[in-house]
Amino acid sequence: MIPLSFTHVIVGGGLSGSLALIELLRKYTAPISIAVLEESPHRLFKGKAYSADVSVQVLNVPADHMSAYWDQPLHLVQWLEARGLNYGASDFIPRQLYGSYLAETVHEALGTHPQHRVQFFMERLEAIQPDGHNGYALRSAKHDFTAQHVWIATGNFSPADLVSDTEVVQHPNYLGDPWRGAGLRFIPNGASILLVGTGLTMVDQVLSLQAQGHHGAIYALSRRGFYPQPHQSSPAYSWFADYAGIPTNPLSLLQLVRSEVQRAAELGIPWTSVVNDLRTYTPMLWQQWDLSQRQQFLRHVRPYWEVHRHRLPADSIAALNNLEQRGQLMRFAARLENVAATEKGFCVRFVPRGARSAQTLDVNWILNCTGPQSLGKKLNEPWIQSGIANDLLKSDALQLGIELGTKANNRLHLIGPPRKGSSWESTALREIRQQVKEEVAKI
Repeated sequence: MIPLSFTHVIVGGGLSGSLALIELLRKYTAPISIAVLEESPHRLFKGKAYSADVSVQVLNVPADHMSAYWDQPLHLVQWLEARGLNYGASDFIPRQLYGSYLAETVHEALGTHPQHRVQFFMERLEAIQPDGHNGYALRSAKHDFTAQHVWIATGNFSPADLVSDTEVVQHPNYLGDPWRGAGLRFIPNGASILLVGTGLTMVDQVLSLQAQGHHGAIYALSRRGFYPQPHQSSPAYSWFADYAGIPTNPLSLLQLVRSEVQRAAELGIPWTSVVNDLRTYTPMLWQQWDLSQRQQFLRHVRPYWEVHRHRLPADSIAALNNLEQRGQLMRFAARLENVAATEKGFCVRFVPRGARSAQTLDVNWILNCTGPQSLGKKLNEPWIQSGIANDLLKSDALQLGIELGTKANNRLHLIGPPRKGSSWESTALREIRQQVKEEVAKI
């Protein structure tokens, strides 16, 4: 098979891949060729998070922070205005609408730069290796490719299954990936449901259930039972630059943040402003910490960081609180111990936090809302196995993502969730957009 030759091959056509494509189109004046490999046509330009056909699910970041362009911060806001949509800069727009924005923005960029040849392949990458000319050879089920540059922009993987029991994970009432398909629509409104995980994904699912008229019992369970914190007005507050050069560890950093939150409060500045400034420095801090310090963060600090860093619209939190007050939504801080299939659904066994004995709960449906599985734990993916065998890729020590191997050069680019092990903050648009900017600047 004669390989198809491209200047760039982008592996993944969701948010990360779309941002990379847009920036590459802008980078070059002379014609180049780009191939985009995305196995799911439904997720092209949108990824998992923005392809769901559920209008009630909204972004957890306001519109003026969600531009696809790093140098045009109000691009999304202007796009909304141009279409007469009634959303302002501080509004949280529907995820579905944001998916339309991304798709339209990519198409606009393609039309603005017609000198470039761009082809889309609805195929899954199977293998990658050096081509002997400082570039790379890739293979899918249908084609061979060669590329001067390769962009690994695969986005997030589906959550890991809650249990290994095939009778459970293959049960029609077990939704192992809430972002796949329209599973919620098949749940009877009176059914009892357990959502495992109490983060952003769980909130989206609960609000979607509420919107479709669900009146059955809803249970939400996670190790600590935390909800994400609500957004609030957060004026710019610069404070961490003075500490950036001082060695720290996760626990001393936590103490420092708490002290700064107290000091900011005395000035009338909310804690959200303190966290927002720290976010700029988190990749640097993560890279400075050794393995034991990173483990310390994951074990002791991560749950608190996640709920303060990944926030929600205040209206979403209010809706959850209302459901709890009505008794329809019940939240548990507990460890899931076992799930068994029953005639009517599932029997769930869990141990509440601080307790020694387990409790059981019978439910009709289970939704896995534990969040995306780390790329480093998906090493059985054929293309990752191929990259590892050819010393182009390796798992990071904590299996959070992948890193470049010794035979990779600066023409192999990792962006988005695959970089979580080396950057930690690597899943939100802000960080991915910055990564793309930096990688393209190196070319």
